[in-house]
Amino acid sequence: MLYAGGRPLAATFVDISQHGAGIECRDHLALNERVRLVCDCLPELTARVRWRQRPLYGVIFEQLFRYDELARLTAPHQTAAVVSAIEGRRG
Repeated sequence: MLYAGGRPLAATFVDISQHGAGIECRDHLALNERVRLVCDCLPELTARVRWRQRPLYGVIFEQLFRYDELARLTAPHQTAAVVSAIEGRRG
């Protein structure tokens, strides 16, 4: 879930790095708008919109991740995605 201006908006992570993320959101977000990203797999994140090409947006985090911390948090999801892709190729 993404919160912008106090309103909850549906959003999906497209990619993530130590410094920011790519997200998909059907709602309009302004450049430099401050947003909060909330999901089960990561700590709550505060970020600013740096670029947009609706429905895709790039955000930069206010607090960066250490590389090892990001790897630990995202590893279970990367593993699931890889397994799913491999099974899709077999089927």
